[in-house]
Parts: sequence; structure tokens; C-alpha cells
Amino acid sequence: MRAVALWLVPLLLVASCGHSQLRATQPDVRLYVDGDLVGKGTAEIKRMGFPKSVVVEARRGSAVVARQEISRRFTFSTAILGLVTLYTGFFWAWQYPDVVEIFVPESVAPGGSVSPWDRGPSVSPWDQPYGQFAPSSSATDDGEVENIEQPPTAVPESPAEGAPESPAEGAPNGDAEAQPPTSWDDPPQ
Repeated sequence: MRAVALWLVPLLLVASCGHSQLRATQPDVRLYVDGDLVGKGTAEIKRMGFPKSVVVEARRGSAVVARQEISRRFTFSTAILGLVTLYTGFFWAWQYPDVVEIFVPESVAPGGSVSPWDRGPSVSPWDQPYGQFAPSSSATDDGEVENIEQPPTAVPESPAEGAPESPAEGAPNGDAEAQPPTSWDDPPQ
């Protein structure tokens, strides 16, 4: 009997120590245990230790797509090690499960569209010169469309012929007191 107990202790220590494997159902997610990155798709954590619960999160980018809490449990190996180690194993020999499967839903954007973060920078009208997005025609009150000349994109270097040389000749205080346009299609008055 004593020989069996001598072989049983090393066998249990070798069999029950080691690591618990964490597996996500989607291999592209990063796995975090209590906020610390442990792997991508699969990871391992220390299996045996004091009673403890940890939160395993699967993340894509900064979004948490799955979360699962796992706890160390009192197992048969804990009981045997507790008896063999003069009852100290009852405190330090608790174990996580061998394999923890984390279900992660597939990442499909609504309507099959691509996420704006995956799409990259877009052409914004705010970043372009005015002439590129200015209307080329305008509808009149009777429904007819008239073409409007595109405004220049650069400020002319010299004043146009017949234009006032100084603000005092034209508007009373330069552009400060000029009237705003009545519509976006009309030039300032």
C-alpha cells in the first residue's frame, strides 16, 4: 500500500499540474485574462493554485466580443494532494478545467458591409477644395435648371478691372459689413 501511495503522489503532481488551455471559436480574437493579454485564438494559463476566479475576454480591436468567468475547483487531485501534503494541498491544489472553450460569434457587419475601421480613410468633402464639390447647376423656382459658373479655388493676385482699390470705395468696412448670400449659390453682395 505504501508503494502505491509513493507512486500516486508524483503521478498526481505531474498529471494535475501544468496548464489549462483556453480556446476561442474564432482564431482571430485576442484572449485576455483579468485584463492581461495571454494569446491569440488559443492560450494557456497555470492550472493549479489557490482558489480563484478569473475573467477571460475575447477581443477584436478594443471591442469585447465574448466574456467568460472561470474558477478553480476542488477536485479529486486536490483531496489526494491535501492528504499527502499534511493538509496544505487543500489550500493550494485547486484546479481550473483542462480546456475552456470560449464561444465567439462571427464578425459580420450588418448588411454585409465593411466596418469603417477596416475600410480606411475616406474622401471627405471637408478635406477637399470647394470647387470640387460645388454645385454645377441650380434649380430655379419654375423648375428649370441653369448652369452656374464654378467659383475660382484660388484668390486672384491682382484686383479685377473696375473693382475698388480700397475697402473705403466699395463696402463701408471691407468684407466685415458685406451682406451674406441669400443662398449658397448666390455670390456675396
